[in-house]
Amino acid sequence: MVDHVSGSVISQHVPELYRDNNGGSLPNVGFVLHDSLHFECAFTGDAGSVMNARGGCTDCICGACYAWNCAWGVDHRADILHGTVLYNEVIWMRDVWEAQLPGSIAAVLCIRDRAQCDDARTVHANFHATYGQSVTEDVPLLFYDVTDGFSPLA
Repeated sequence: MVDHVSGSVISQHVPELYRDNNGGSLPNVGFVLHDSLHFECAFTGDAGSVMNARGGCTDCICGACYAWNCAWGVDHRADILHGTVLYNEVIWMRDVWEAQLPGSIAAVLCIRDRAQCDDARTVHANFHATYGQSVTEDVPLLFYDVTDGFSPLA
């Protein structure tokens, strides 16, 4: 099992989602994580993290080495969250993510195609069934559009 999960930070300054340009199929479902969830590091591009321990966060730390895709640490959180630097891949350790469930999830998302949101609806329903409506009532089901941002999904 991989020891981490990866995702992207999106904002009004950096609204784009990761796109697989190699012909792979990306899911139409995602999560909004609470901003208090500690991340391990962030990269300015696709880090190819899936096969690297700790997502590659310890391989080349920006400032200590000079690779084109070095890992930025949590001390750059403000830059990442405010979009002053374009970050594409953020790494969270799986054990941290799971230990804070259900509190690590702020929303379930349908992304890319509003007409194909059945998987997101299923994930949202399963989340509520697993953790209880009273615990998860503040975890909405949303649609994310690069141009229009977030909107409720019925």
